[in-house]
Amino acid sequence: MLSVIDVQSYPVLIKGEQARQKDDLTLPLVQHFNHCISFMPAQKGMPAQFLDGTAEYHPIDTLPAMDYGADVLLVKEGQGSIVNIPWTDPMANQDRFRYKVFIQANGDALVEMEHSPLLNAAVSVRMQYGNETGKRRERLSDRLGSIFGKVEILDMEFSDLE
Repeated sequence: MLSVIDVQSYPVLIKGEQARQKDDLTLPLVQHFNHCISFMPAQKGMPAQFLDGTAEYHPIDTLPAMDYGADVLLVKEGQGSIVNIPWTDPMANQDRFRYKVFIQANGDALVEMEHSPLLNAAVSVRMQYGNETGKRRERLSDRLGSIFGKVEILDMEFSDLE
């Protein structure tokens, strides 16, 4: 598909799994792989990167967690080579919350929350709030209710979740 828009890329065979194992990939065994992604060399102002076209809710610069750390088979011009998909810096996957709590005289509280997830931490936010915008208030109320108890959402604002 990338070639249709004149983007050079190469197929990459990978075993996508959460718990990364160290297999001897010098042995040509089918069970070493269960998925195919792409490698795009640097071009047109874009950095070299691995791409997983099946990763719903992931932006182009974010692989699913199951892809990171994998030794993979990169197929380029009829030749295969074993390369590694590096782990991301843990700080790049932060899930940041900032709360301002204003306690009222009657014991109620007004809470302002800012949620700033990064990379893979943002995937669940896109999944939960991105599709059905009409259900955002209900879903946010349920989530915050599990933290604070009974809540009433006075206002909410989302960035573009696409």
